[in-house]
This record gives sequence, structure tokens and C-alpha cells, in this order.
Amino acid sequence: MGSPYELIAPLVQKDHELSEFGYGAVKETKDRSQWNQIEGSELDLHTPKPLLRGKRTYIILQIDGGGIMGIPPSFLAAELEKAFQSRPGRKDDRLCDILSMCSGTSTGAIITGGIAAGVPVPAIADFYYTKGYDLFQGKGKLPFGPVFQHVLSRKAFQTEMIETLEEHALYPPTVRLGEMDRVPILVFAAYDLVGKRTVFLRNQDHFDAPVNTQEIQLIDAISASALSAAVYFGKLVAPNVILRHVDADGKSYHRQGAVFADGGQGTQNTTIELSAVQALQFLKDDPEAQVALISLGCGNEYASRDFSKVLGYNGAAQVRDYLFRNQARSESILMQWLSAQRIEKLDQRLKVYRFDWEHDPKKASPFSINEEQREFLVDTAREMKDRPDFQQLLSDIADSRIPLAQFRE
Repeated sequence: MGSPYELIAPLVQKDHELSEFGYGAVKETKDRSQWNQIEGSELDLHTPKPLLRGKRTYIILQIDGGGIMGIPPSFLAAELEKAFQSRPGRKDDRLCDILSMCSGTSTGAIITGGIAAGVPVPAIADFYYTKGYDLFQGKGKLPFGPVFQHVLSRKAFQTEMIETLEEHALYPPTVRLGEMDRVPILVFAAYDLVGKRTVFLRNQDHFDAPVNTQEIQLIDAISASALSAAVYFGKLVAPNVILRHVDADGKSYHRQGAVFADGGQGTQNTTIELSAVQALQFLKDDPEAQVALISLGCGNEYASRDFSKVLGYNGAAQVRDYLFRNQARSESILMQWLSAQRIEKLDQRLKVYRFDWEHDPKKASPFSINEEQREFLVDTAREMKDRPDFQQLLSDIADSRIPLAQFRE
């Protein structure tokens, strides 16, 4: 039996009978099949987008957050590197050697951080498939971990990342962001609890980054974005970080001290839009060039609900939806993707590629995994690899008639 409020709500909460879009119009409807997907209305946003031959090309790689569901984007990034290495004379090069921007949030920061440091992408994919599989088990933790202790060990993750960097990277694990020039622009998103906003940790100074951003070590920047989720790792205190703060009246000043809480305070928002804006800067500085923005997702909620079911929502149901569904993440990702598509239409020198899938929590979870789920994520990656637009992208990256360049300020 529901609460008294839930029993009363249907009697007092309903759409106005005279509303243009209201209940009165709905109850007259006989054919309710029209409330779902309208037949013949499909628009394929994954049509192959060939890059122009002979045109200088800058490549941006952006990866979402999503815990162990970073397996598919790491797999796809490895395919991109393999295509690049098939070019004449590039067999021993790494993906960082063609990227003009590398941007990631949370688990995307782990992947793009490794790429920017020069780690061969197959080694990163293997990290997720093998070491990551064990790390995300949370072995030795209590069943009620979120109440008594953090579910996952930051130290264990950092130890494995440092070992991977020591074995494969072109930089030492203690490298500072300002010392990383293999990728011209590197950006991680991290939410600061003190300033109540997302901060972008960059290898270059910028208004949305800490004043001393170039002095931050790579391993710390990755941890701020990926290893500070609330119940999984706990907050990450950064007393020496100096940030620019802006008040409502427009006054700006520096303040010291940040407390990071993942890439988006639980939402792990993407950085597609930020990457698209940076693409416009590339095109402004090099008008004869083209830009490929490759965006890799970690599984998101795209499916719509049944309209007739939502008709029955009362106030309590809407509150439950707000509390127990991460609507900020799914809304932000979709809106940023649509914004990037709009920018693409305004400037045809920009090509936006998005590879993601519908997240089903019964098949995969960001912070827990078993063998069946691991194989599901690998199969998902293979399905995206076989998409015509991804195959076209691989063909273009491998085509030496499309000159690849790195943007330099």
C-alpha cells in the first residue's frame, strides 16, 4: 500500500480539462499506437562522413565517463591507433602523435591520460579488460561499503596506473601537465566541491582551469577526475590548487584549495561541446583545414518512455524519478551531442563522430562487473566497430592521402 500522499495525488493532480495539450484531448484518443515511435520517421545520424582527401586534418578525441564501461571506448581507440599505424612510415607511432586535442571525464580521463602520455592504446584496453576487471570487483570490501567505507581503493588504482605508465608511457608517472607536449591540448573535467563547479585540468593555461594547472602531475589530474567519486573512492583534497572564482556581480579573484569529486559530481558529464568549441578555434586559425571530432561514449540512457505510462505519473512518481535516475547525465550528454551536430552544420569543415550505446543496467554497471558483463562490453565494442561510419573513419585515418597534422599555437 502506498503512502497517503500517493493515494490522494491521483484525485487532486491531473491535467486541466480545458488545456490545449491536456487530459481532455488524450481520453478522446482511440489509436494510442501513435504515442510511440512514428513509423517512417527514422533519421540515421550515423551515416558515414568521409574526410576530404588532400585537406590538412586535425583530430580531436573525447571520451565520456562510466567506470568499467570504459572497455568499449578503449577498444575503439585501439582500432583508431591501429588504422593510423597502417600508414607508410607510421608503424611505430602512437595515437598521441596525431591528436590535436584529447579530452576525458572520469574513466575517460584514465584512457585519454594514458593516450596523451604515449601509452599504446592496446595496453590501455588490456588494462581495462584484465587489471581493471579485478580492480572494479572491490575485493575485500564490506557488503555495506558505501556506509562504512569507500567501495573501491584509490591507492590500488593509482598503483596499477603508475605501473602501466612506467612500462609503456613516453613520460614518467610524475610528469606535470605543462610538460606534456605530445598532445597539444589535454583536458580533464573534475568537479570542485569548494567552488561548486566543474574545473578543467589542462596542460595549457586557460580561464576555466586552475591558475597553476601546468604544475599539476598527470596522475593527480587523472585522479581528480576519475578516482574521487563519492561512494567509490571518496573526495580528493587539493590544498595547493589555485582557482579563478567569479561572483554573481562579475568580480573575479583567485582562491586556493579545491576538493575534487569526480568528473561531474556523480553525473560524469561529457566534454563534447567543449571539444566542438575548440574545433572552431582550430578552423579559425587554419581556415583551409578540416577537423574530425571523435566522441566515444560509455553507455547512456537514450530510450524514451511509454507515453501512456508517463500519463499516470503523479507528483510522487516524478520525485522518485528525480531522486533515483541520473537525469543530469543523460540530458547533458544528449544536449551536448546535439549542440556539436549544430556546430557541424554551421561549419562543414567539422565532422562529428559519436559512438555510444543504450545502457542497460541489467547487462552492465559502471562500478561492478562479472565475466558475462565483461563479454557483453566487448561484444558491444565490436558492434560499434562494425558500424559503417566507424569503418569509414578507420579507412580515412589509414589513408595517407588525408594529411594528418597536430595543431600548435
